[in-house]
Amino acid sequence: MFTALIQMSLLIACGAIWKNHAPSHIPSLAHRRALTDLVFYILLPALVLDVIWRTPLNSASLQISFLATCGIITGLITMWLVLKLLKTNKQQTGALLLAASFPNSTYLGLPVLDQVLGPHTRSTVLQYDLFACTPILLSFGMLLAQFYGSNKTGVHPIQELLKVPPLWAVSIGMTLNLTGIPQPD
Repeated sequence: MFTALIQMSLLIACGAIWKNHAPSHIPSLAHRRALTDLVFYILLPALVLDVIWRTPLNSASLQISFLATCGIITGLITMWLVLKLLKTNKQQTGALLLAASFPNSTYLGLPVLDQVLGPHTRSTVLQYDLFACTPILLSFGMLLAQFYGSNKTGVHPIQELLKVPPLWAVSIGMTLNLTGIPQPD
């Protein structure tokens, strides 16, 4: 755990140094966007493809998905009950329901568990997130956000799911895994 905290602290320190010493000819928003795009469109899908391709997909995968769904439902119901006791406006209610229901399992959970328990946890974290949490967030979660939010633009959940590169990587990884195509060395 100490190693994971050291690495995260160093990464935060690098970000603080970069903020003060980054090249001034490129706006900081452009840097953030480039790093975000690199992770979301290239690095995370590559990791997902690699891990899911070699992960045994069996009843444990269904159990992981079931437990993730139960966690989402538990968080949603618990926060809904708590909100019955509190005075919140509609937007606050929606934000709290979403925050209590959907974990940051890939971007936060994956590196922490990987460092603390080892690389064997990657497949569990990715299945937890990409087999249940992300699809539910980008379907039911989006509908919840539209209901409680002030932005009423029509967004179709299925179309949004199709725009998520890690989900494409999961689909490809599962196909390669289940068809028995060996992973190159």
